[in-house]
Amino acid sequence: MLGPLLVVQGLALLFFALHAQHNGWLFQQPQDATRYYTTSWLLSGWHMPTTPIGYGWPYLVAPISLLAGPNLLAALPVLVIVQALVLPPVALLCVYGIASRIGGRLVGYWTGAAFVLVPYALIPLWDHRYRQIYESGFLPGPLGLTALPELPTTVLLLLGAYLVIRALDERTWSVAALAGIAAGFAVAVKPSAGIFLAGPFAALALARLWRPLAGFALAVLPTLIVLGIWKHRGAGGTPPIALGASASLPPTASFFDSITRYVDLDVRWSQLGHNLDLLREYFGSIRFLEWLPIAGAIGIARRSVPKAALVALWFAAFFFIKGAAPDAQVPDASFLRALEPAFPAYLLLVGAIPLLVPTLGTRLVERFPAAALRSLPWRPLLATGGVVAVLLPLILVLAVPRTNAPLAAGLQSSYVPVDEGFRLTAAQSRLQWPSRAASSAAVGYAIYRAPMGTDVYCAPECTLPFTQIGATGEATFAVPPGKFVYRVALLASPLGPLLLSTPATP
Repeated sequence: MLGPLLVVQGLALLFFALHAQHNGWLFQQPQDATRYYTTSWLLSGWHMPTTPIGYGWPYLVAPISLLAGPNLLAALPVLVIVQALVLPPVALLCVYGIASRIGGRLVGYWTGAAFVLVPYALIPLWDHRYRQIYESGFLPGPLGLTALPELPTTVLLLLGAYLVIRALDERTWSVAALAGIAAGFAVAVKPSAGIFLAGPFAALALARLWRPLAGFALAVLPTLIVLGIWKHRGAGGTPPIALGASASLPPTASFFDSITRYVDLDVRWSQLGHNLDLLREYFGSIRFLEWLPIAGAIGIARRSVPKAALVALWFAAFFFIKGAAPDAQVPDASFLRALEPAFPAYLLLVGAIPLLVPTLGTRLVERFPAAALRSLPWRPLLATGGVVAVLLPLILVLAVPRTNAPLAAGLQSSYVPVDEGFRLTAAQSRLQWPSRAASSAAVGYAIYRAPMGTDVYCAPECTLPFTQIGATGEATFAVPPGKFVYRVALLASPLGPLLLSTPATP
């Protein structure tokens, strides 16, 4: 069954990629994609960027950006192909592995089939006002067609959850420790994914597996330390001599203020209710869909309370915390993107509903037991995971120097590289620059202007305080007389600015 499911998954993804709205290899995605790629390009050039994001995804993409250069369009074909070929199949196998260890192979098959087909089956169910937003504005991300980290985060959480399930069944600390490395690196890719950790901790504690619980916790901790150093250095700090140095910690007052804002229950509950109201407007009644995961959690609990705690807390954490965040909005699909890492957990809960039927769960497991897999060399895998996910990032984060040069700048909600090869020249009120036409997407150019003496402003992150005065598809532009400094940005619809030129004055 898994072979045909993998084939269907690949063909469906190919069909969607060919027929969805796109500009060459560029599918619609939030402008956050430029920040992740620019951060990766800076790391590949041995420069420490500012760090409002995690280090995991830039670290993984750095080999691609090293070869492709500062232009995201040059890296997109490799980035999309690697993601589409690797991540969705791994996610499907993890979904099947978790579901089959909960309710047997049959439960694994239909949950895996739902994982493959449900994203496409939902397209015609949306109201016509929202269908295009879902199809073109959201689906490319979960399918691996963008430069965003949500799909890698989801796959890492799935891998961590599968390994926790195996640790519950096999009662081994090394499997739990490997799960901790996977889950910890998911937090490095997307720090907000840390809310997932409540599920594994609760599951291992309820099963009273104290050694695996300790192994999981100790495996997560180094990644969190590396993430703290990354944040500290990206904010302008120097590497701490000791990991416990007070310079590496935020001020106590500011820390507790951020926690207070994050758990403002009145505001967040109101935001979640508003998002659910909008979902009912665009999708129809969702009351039935809201009760399904509760029924599934009870069904899993009939078989195993620890496994039920793992999956239910995984879904609930994202639904009630990320789904209620002020920046999670239904109209622009950011609400759906916030819940993307919890989508597999929802399907696992729904797929387990047949286990509610008396004696059916036992019969399913007895007749269709999960495949007996050979024990893997967990300790060599653990050592390899520690080197790739912890040791190498730690060396990178400690060794990469900061630079005061404005190598990248914020521009219209994007964070884009300043390309020294994208050299702007000016003569007799006419700007010229080398063409940046790309085979991966159709491009254009935006022209920006500011008074003489204005340049990129860094405090500590660099921004471009220029005003856009025009746009063109050619590599030249006539400007009015006056004492101004100009820059040109490479544009590619629907993403926006991707690259910034050097300055020039006529």
